[in-house]
Amino acid sequence: MLRVISENSFGNLITCEDGIPNVTHIPFVLDSPWTEHIPNTPELLFHVAGANPQPGVNSALAVFHGPHAYISPSWYEEEGTVPTWNYVAVHARGNLQELTDPDTVRRVLDRTVAEYEAHRPNPYTVDWDNARLDRMLTGIRCYRMTVHELEGKAKLSQNHSAERRDRVIKNLAAGDYMDREVARWMQADRFGDLPGESGASRS
Repeated sequence: MLRVISENSFGNLITCEDGIPNVTHIPFVLDSPWTEHIPNTPELLFHVAGANPQPGVNSALAVFHGPHAYISPSWYEEEGTVPTWNYVAVHARGNLQELTDPDTVRRVLDRTVAEYEAHRPNPYTVDWDNARLDRMLTGIRCYRMTVHELEGKAKLSQNHSAERRDRVIKNLAAGDYMDREVARWMQADRFGDLPGESGASRS
């Protein structure tokens, strides 16, 4: 599940205040490396615009959407089947802590930039000697989310026969990038090697 978060880190931050749900679409940085073993308590780092009223509460839910694809019943080549959707997703519930120390905020932003610039040929780095950039810190708020519950879902046609699943994989493999990613997950699950399977709920 941590690997799903790491590979699909642009997520939804959801909070509820006075009975009103709020959502912000933001990039997260997973502050816990993915391993084959149970990790230490994972933490998510993020920032929002200073004018954003969210988050204004202590607890939150972060939702991360992995690969997903429409599944046509015509692919089964059998009667009595219906359309469905295969997908991978992770919900992370935790407590929020606002980070107000300027040096800590800079480190979070440096970490965020480094995360998303890592595979670029000429990676950008923040020049904190630039007074204008430094002043922009007053326009954002940084947070740490300590995750206390992870819930994963991998709906990959597990309730269908091996023959049907193979037909779905074949059709998805001929589709676009997202279709092919779902096919990859289904193929891995077909042979008991579902990526990031440990601890995930599956149905």
